[in-house]
Amino acid sequence: MKKSYLTLIVGSALIGSMISQANSGGSIAGRSGSEASNSNTCASSSCHSGPAAGANHSVSIQSNIPASGYVPGATYQIDIVVDDLNDVASLVGFTASVEDGNGNHIGSLAGSSSSSLTFGNPNFVTHSFSATTLPSMGRSFRFDWTAPSTATAPSSVKIYTAVNFCNGNGNTSGDIVQLANETIAKGSGVGLEETEIAFSAYPNPTREKLNLKHAADLIGGHYRLYDMSGKLVFEEKIVDSEGHLDLSYLKRATYILSIEKEGRRAHKEMIQKED
Repeated sequence: MKKSYLTLIVGSALIGSMISQANSGGSIAGRSGSEASNSNTCASSSCHSGPAAGANHSVSIQSNIPASGYVPGATYQIDIVVDDLNDVASLVGFTASVEDGNGNHIGSLAGSSSSSLTFGNPNFVTHSFSATTLPSMGRSFRFDWTAPSTATAPSSVKIYTAVNFCNGNGNTSGDIVQLANETIAKGSGVGLEETEIAFSAYPNPTREKLNLKHAADLIGGHYRLYDMSGKLVFEEKIVDSEGHLDLSYLKRATYILSIEKEGRRAHKEMIQKED
């Protein structure tokens, strides 16, 4: 699956002493440097202070969001990859949010690894206490972002992130907060008008056959199956209100089943294909 590299604005609170214990288990919500955060981060005299971030403080994001843009309703994995190339920082923390650039949170966030993430506020994801050390080879934090449905999906979203590189000197001085942001467009061809029609696809997850049952209104339309990069991997014309798709030849992955007719999408569902 093609990776896209993003850079996010993240705000974190991480302290390496008794003073820090309140925030070493996660950043205060609303510190991602975003509009919804009022541009606040943890780089302040009352939180963390230090020199400006340098080129050696690396923050990048590896994601399965395709280069063509996000698909409304789809769930994507986002990895915040951080590294201090000079191996000076011993601790690291972060927080992130996804917004529309006008202070509105977009979609929903969830943890891919509960041991390394925490959600004191559902609109912000941050580090947990067990995931604050920074090995010499760097580390990554993974979380899931689910895009909103087509009806509410904006033409683009903005991901904000700030990473706090801490020197572990027992207080908040000398720590470095690295800021960035990235805008992601909605994929072209995914803005079909949606209608609600009774539909079922089972079993899900499936290993071989996916059974389909829906209203007769969809006859004449098409079943279309997309991978998470937005590539069409299967298409079949609908000739009856019941049928099935043979998915045995597909690799284990998450797919998007789209039912489309006359320029309208009547149904969309995430399908899990197992081995």
